[in-house]
Amino acid sequence: MIEGHVVLTWDSSLGRVCLVYPPPGHAWTSARRLAKLVPWAAAVVAVRPDYNGGPNLDAVDLDAPQRSYEPGWTDLARILGAPAPWWPFVLRKPEEMLRWTPGSPPTVTQTLTEPDTGPLLRLAADEPDDSSTKTALLHLARTIQQQATESALQDIQTLNESADRDAIGLAAIPLATRPPDEEAPPEHVRRDGWTQLLRRTDTLAAECIAIVRAWDGGEDLPFARVSQIRPALDPIAGEWASTLIPTQRTAEFALFGERRIVRAWRDPATDLPAAEDDEGVMHAAVPQFLPAVTTLAEVILDKDLVWIRTQDRQLYIAPEQPGVGVNWGYSGSGPTTLAALLDRLLDDINAPAPSHRHRRDIPAGLLAVTGSGWETGTVLTRAELLTARGPH
Repeated sequence: MIEGHVVLTWDSSLGRVCLVYPPPGHAWTSARRLAKLVPWAAAVVAVRPDYNGGPNLDAVDLDAPQRSYEPGWTDLARILGAPAPWWPFVLRKPEEMLRWTPGSPPTVTQTLTEPDTGPLLRLAADEPDDSSTKTALLHLARTIQQQATESALQDIQTLNESADRDAIGLAAIPLATRPPDEEAPPEHVRRDGWTQLLRRTDTLAAECIAIVRAWDGGEDLPFARVSQIRPALDPIAGEWASTLIPTQRTAEFALFGERRIVRAWRDPATDLPAAEDDEGVMHAAVPQFLPAVTTLAEVILDKDLVWIRTQDRQLYIAPEQPGVGVNWGYSGSGPTTLAALLDRLLDDINAPAPSHRHRRDIPAGLLAVTGSGWETGTVLTRAELLTARGPH
C-alpha cells in the first residue's frame, strides 16, 4: 500500500514493475509522484480513474523519472507476461486486491458504497419489522447499494468494449443485489420514518441523517437546506427569531454539519430546528412545505431570504426543494422557482415547493414580479400577486 493506493508488483524482463490502483474516493495520483515513493522499482504504472475506450494508464520509468507516458494495456500485458488485473472502482477492496494471484477467477464481492450504508443497516436492524423508520432506512440502503452495483456493471461494460480487452483481466464482479423495489415505499411512509428518526438523540440516528443529506439532499426530510438568519440586522428575521423556543439537540441537528452550535432552537410554526453558532450567527432549516392553516397574505422580499406571511400573521421562511432555491430581482432559476412557488401557494398554502421538473406554465405576470429589481424589504400582498397572475 502507498498512501492508500494498492500496489501489485511483478518481476519482469525489464525489472520490477509496480501497478498502482487508487481506491474509491481517493484523488488520483500521477505515476511520477508515486515513483518517488517506490525508488526500488524499474517502472510504475498507475491505473487512472478516467476512460478512453477503456481504463487509462499513466506510467513512468525510473531511469527517466521526469518523462511520463500512457502505455496501452496490451503493452503492459506483454511486459508482465499475462493480462493485467483490473477492478471496477466500487469493487476496490484493498484486502481482496492484495490476495489476488495471476490466473485467479474474478472475485464475487459486494460493491462499496458512497456514502456508507452501514449506519442505515445497523439502525434498521434494531427497528420493528412494521416500523416506517425501518422501511425508510432499508429503502435508502438498497437504493445506494443498487446504484453502486449498476456503476460496477457499467464499468465492466466499458471494459468489455475496450480495444485492449484481451490484455485486461477482470479481477472482480459485483455480487448480485436485490433489485430495487418495483415501487418505492409510499412517500408518506418514508417521510414518517425519517421524521421519527429526526427526533432521536443517539449518534447513530444523526449519522443516518447525514447520509440521506449526502445522498439526495434529503428529499424525504421536511427541510431542504440551511439558511443563515441575522436577527440583529434584519427586522423581519428578528420577528421570526423572537418566536423560537429552546429545544433538546436531536438527530436533526446533524443538518448543521460541523458548525459549532451553542444553542438549539425550534421554530414552533414549522417544528423545524434552528441553531446559533459560537459567532452568534443563527442557522435555520428551510422547510419543503408550510404546515400553515390560513392562506397566503403577503410575500416579503428580504435581502437573504424570501418570507411568507399567512392571513393569521404567521411568518415562514419560503419553502424550497433540496438544490432548488428561490430568489428574486434578476432573470434566472431562483426567480423562476419563486414564481412557480407563489403560483402554487396562492391556491394551496400547504403545497410542496416546486422542483426543477415542475416549473412549467408559470404565469408571465408572476415571472415579471419575481424578476423585478425591488427594494429589499418589499412586501407584495396577496391581491397584488393575484392581479399579476391574472385569470387562473
